[in-house]
Amino acid sequence: MKQSNPHILEQYLDTMYLLHHVFPQQSHEQRRVDGLEFEALKGRKREQLFAWSHKYRHLVKHESILSIEDHLHYALWLIVIIMFIFGFAVSSAFLYYSGDQLVNVFNFFIFLIAIPFLLILISFAAVIKNYFFDTQHKRAISIVKTILSLLKALPGVSKEKFNAIKIDDQIIKSVSFSYLQYGSIAFYSGVLSALIVTIVSQDIAFGWNTTLDITPHWLVETVNIIAFAWKGFIPSGVPSLELIELSHHFRLGNKLDPTLVSHVKILGNWWLFLALSLLVWGILPR
Repeated sequence: MKQSNPHILEQYLDTMYLLHHVFPQQSHEQRRVDGLEFEALKGRKREQLFAWSHKYRHLVKHESILSIEDHLHYALWLIVIIMFIFGFAVSSAFLYYSGDQLVNVFNFFIFLIAIPFLLILISFAAVIKNYFFDTQHKRAISIVKTILSLLKALPGVSKEKFNAIKIDDQIIKSVSFSYLQYGSIAFYSGVLSALIVTIVSQDIAFGWNTTLDITPHWLVETVNIIAFAWKGFIPSGVPSLELIELSHHFRLGNKLDPTLVSHVKILGNWWLFLALSLLVWGILPR
């Protein structure tokens, strides 16, 4: 899978290669000449760096750059596949319906939509404050490096070329956050796929229960806030007060209330709200 902007990645890799292999070998006089040549860009360090990189780009060994890109693409595919399978499996577990108990909407929404969405908000806030890559990035780099190390066992990957990826942590650091976003998209896609497959292949009934003192009217207001992005053109994707009151159940004994059993078809209408929540708040923000 290619980067969303392969030109920027290639430019970055070229620059990193030159900084490691060309810049250390330059004389003081040559560096002074370059400084005078790019004096018009004084104070704009990024532009100076890329202008210098463009000047010496002919010295880059593109075989090494392509090798690094290939390994990064392998890593990205591996992340996407693993996270999709993981999302599908976790979603299937939450949606398991034996017929004795309803699938709790709270469990599905809180653990598969609300918490991951909150984490992405925290991550973006940390990035804005220039804090993420100073502290939390080490975990992301560790995850990506672990996946990269697994590539050695894959067919078609030579250990000699694999060593090219170890040029600098900066390469892993620069893509780890975006790769984790790809992984998040894959995770939510797996969750959404499991929901759709379950709805299509099974007769499933949703309900909600909690020890907290939550009234159906409060829950109606909450789901309306969550569904504000689509309730104007997909009103059926917003649970009604009638549905919320009907699907409220209590764990008293091992049998369902006969009233719930008689309305099992109606209780399945929660699925559209959950699917749209996954799409709007799970996939699209990434």
